[in-house]
Amino acid sequence: MSLQAFIHLLKHEFRWGRNDKADNSGNWWIAYVAAVAVAGFVLYTWAVVEGKFKPQYLWNFVLGLPFAIFMLGFNMILREWKNGTNGWWLSLPYPRLSLLLAKYAAVILQSFILITAALAGCMLFSVYASVLKAETFGQEFLFRLFQGELVWYGLILIYSPFMAAFGLLTGTVTQSRWRPLAPLMWLGFGISGNALWWIAWFGGWMESLSELDQSGEAMAFSLQFPFVFLLAPLVALSCLLLLWSGRILDKDLNL
Repeated sequence: MSLQAFIHLLKHEFRWGRNDKADNSGNWWIAYVAAVAVAGFVLYTWAVVEGKFKPQYLWNFVLGLPFAIFMLGFNMILREWKNGTNGWWLSLPYPRLSLLLAKYAAVILQSFILITAALAGCMLFSVYASVLKAETFGQEFLFRLFQGELVWYGLILIYSPFMAAFGLLTGTVTQSRWRPLAPLMWLGFGISGNALWWIAWFGGWMESLSELDQSGEAMAFSLQFPFVFLLAPLVALSCLLLLWSGRILDKDLNL
């Protein structure tokens, strides 16, 4: 496959949301999201002012990102069958592994956007909390908090290629003769999605977070594990999952 063809496929795969025909009722979700966002902002303001919420609690949102990245990959496969385009997609004149890699690249790009938006949101809400209660969440606090957020989201970036590949594999398995393995795949989804918590625990971050939670003072991370060395094995494992997915697409699909 030429680079131009791959980029064309990547653009095609890089879509958010559904492909259903537009109708007026389909736009109601925008109003719902806006209403929830306004209510959440008001609730956050009240909780910070009343001392019932601290900016570091926003880190709990990070723990949900691996699950979201997995679902991006899973839905990337599932939508071909839901939209009835699986036959067209599989009949394209390219190796099926290449078709899969285009989806994988799209998921990685979507994951990067999601992670960047989440990091920006956490930072903005942290600054907002500092404006509301400067005496509690001062500049030194924000500086240490931003350090922690960058570490957390950096770890998410390292972990996202694996979760994206795992999501694609699970979606492929559910449409193949390997479907009896689907319950095990979903069990693996739950375990791998929570792996960041365990990594943070062994790395000593949870102790640092606990100290910050109790004192409200600036934190200093104690990094006891070389997390950067997670990248190579995770990339290798991601490659294996993609190769397995490609083999299923070639030989084991239920068509």
